[in-house]
Amino acid sequence: MPSTIKKYWSSQSVLKMETLYRQSESKRPRPKREKTEIIADLLKAIRSEQARFPEEGAIFTRIQYRIRVPYNRFRMHLDAALQSGLVRVSRRRLFLTQVGEEFLENYDRVINLV
Repeated sequence: MPSTIKKYWSSQSVLKMETLYRQSESKRPRPKREKTEIIADLLKAIRSEQARFPEEGAIFTRIQYRIRVPYNRFRMHLDAALQSGLVRVSRRRLFLTQVGEEFLENYDRVINLV
């Protein structure tokens, strides 16, 4: 019986150590992204949401969570995309414009060259 308890505790401590290690890995800071990279992520997220729900468009909070930025920075980047004509808002939903599609195509082409 004592060997069973010892096995149990040793396997539990190994699992706990693995969990702690995974958590510490996930908390490592990611490299900072450039503004164009964040806007490209924003446009890609809107495009994928539009593919899932063509009539409805993309919901603000879902896009914010997908691009992993706080709300104030999300609004800043969204405003820049709106002013540039990359995105349009209709009934509190986001839609990608033709200019936004062209931006993503050119952005992907440049990234693939590098």
